[in-house]
Amino acid sequence: MATLDRLVDTYPLPGQDVPKKKQAKSPTDQGVPPVSHQMNIRVPDGLYVRIEETAAALGLDATNFLRMVIKENLAQYEQRAEQIRGTGKKC
Repeated sequence: MATLDRLVDTYPLPGQDVPKKKQAKSPTDQGVPPVSHQMNIRVPDGLYVRIEETAAALGLDATNFLRMVIKENLAQYEQRAEQIRGTGKKC
């Protein structure tokens, strides 16, 4: 009889409400970061040292420091590119 009770609990009888399937969460809702891309760049020794020293002084590693620098300054370069596109000049 325990098996029958378990089946009745698992599979509702006609007329009973069927439990709704849970909505799948988006990857962002599940704590998965958005897709990112990798870029590799070469920098001269002097610039490398400046990046490492500045990042360390801010308590960051070089990668996160460069992300911060790009995020904080990209808009001004996008504006410059837009101005160049508007004038028809080539870079």
